[in-house]
Amino acid sequence: MDIDKLVEYSNGRKASTPFIFCKKPEDSANHAKARMMGKGKDPATGSANGCFLVYRLVELVSYCDL
Repeated sequence: MDIDKLVEYSNGRKASTPFIFCKKPEDSANHAKARMMGKGKDPATGSANGCFLVYRLVELVSYCDL
């Protein structure tokens, strides 16, 4: 996963802006791209293909144990 891209995506956005973060690192870029394009999201759960929303970059980094 490219943390720098997620940091870049977070810049200038409110803390409540959700990120798509995938359990499989190899899927992360595709789902983040799909989220930005407004595609690939399940409206019922706000997730796509095993991904879940992360509302703070701190939580994302913590999850990755970096």
